[in-house]
Amino acid sequence: ALASFANPAGALIFMFWRARFETKLTVSFVLMAIGFAVIGLTTDWQSVIWGAAIANLGCGMILPTVVSWGLQDSPPAIRGKVSGILMACNFLGQFLSPYVMVWLKENAGGLSRGVFDYAIACALGAVLGLALWWAASRRTVAVSA
Repeated sequence: ALASFANPAGALIFMFWRARFETKLTVSFVLMAIGFAVIGLTTDWQSVIWGAAIANLGCGMILPTVVSWGLQDSPPAIRGKVSGILMACNFLGQFLSPYVMVWLKENAGGLSRGVFDYAIACALGAVLGLALWWAASRRTVAVSA
């Protein structure tokens, strides 16, 4: 229940936290990376629950972040299509995730290692978020100069 509650809590944090999309994206990926790393590296169930809660907090933040970011620059005439594509990608990811995890379990040396590989992928997403943040910061400085 704690891990499940963290997902809508992340969405609420998104709603009240006034920050740039790049910042929210980076924080979301960092939380997911930490949560999946905790799950992948621990052996007791209590730590797995806390790791899942941390990862779900990031997951709850990332979906509204990506949807709002995608809709921000979309012309009003195609916003429905853009949000539909983003949601379809989300549902496709949810569908494919168990298959990817089974593949990782078989090829990465076990379930814990597969979950840790998810953490690595999320950490790479955080690096991408930082790169986007840095690029946006440079544009802001260039525009104001």
